[in-house]
Amino acid sequence: MRLGGVCDLVNIPFDSALKRLLSKDDVCSLLYLTNAAVLCRDEGSLRKLLAEIGRLFGADFCICFLAETHNSGIVASLDIVNVSFPSRWLEHYITKKFYHIDPVFIENYKHFNVQYWYNTYRKYASPPELLEHLSDSGIKNGCSYGFKHHTEAKESLFSFSGDSLENHPRTEVILRCVIPPLHRSLNHIVESFNTPPKSILTPREKDIMKCIKDGKTDLEISSIYNISEYTVKFHLKHILHKLRASNRTHAVGIVMKKRLID
Repeated sequence: MRLGGVCDLVNIPFDSALKRLLSKDDVCSLLYLTNAAVLCRDEGSLRKLLAEIGRLFGADFCICFLAETHNSGIVASLDIVNVSFPSRWLEHYITKKFYHIDPVFIENYKHFNVQYWYNTYRKYASPPELLEHLSDSGIKNGCSYGFKHHTEAKESLFSFSGDSLENHPRTEVILRCVIPPLHRSLNHIVESFNTPPKSILTPREKDIMKCIKDGKTDLEISSIYNISEYTVKFHLKHILHKLRASNRTHAVGIVMKKRLID
């Protein structure tokens, strides 16, 4: 498919101005990435694609969210595929529910346009705690773009960050070409790992999750099952990975929602 055809699919006028923004290498990369995004059906491929897309415009960190919102704009459900954002940043972001007050998150689910963070933070009265958390995590410069399809309940947000990230019309063209097909692939991938079989957790992992649900500490769990705290932490690490959970609270929510424990 030629680039003009790709642009037609995502409603980007393909004219002489666009040609001036993109090099021949850009055109080849976009054709490859757009086709790969259409065919993407697993989380590993999605992670690789997002990293490749970010490299086109100088992004070091990549992450994507898929959310279902109420009419009021409040997030009802949230799924995350984190490629390279710091795990401590993400855990704190989710624990504090910053997505309810993050101007970038709010702006995306209102307008679904490409946005550069510093413009959005200037537009809104940004919470100091959120900005401080970004700064402490070494995350400063960034851009985001999400997509909404009228036949789907869930809406996406793809975010990229990096000290050398380009604030340039070329960045916007790249995102507008590759994000719509990636949005559809993200929906498929999230649907697949949101319906895990009951056997996804081992009997011991289920026991540990029951204890965590009841508020027990790692030390208390180790005493109950006569295992070391290290073993408890080892099991928990595997549980979080299997459930795609960011922390133990998130994991409890998933096992209760999916009825993975009695």
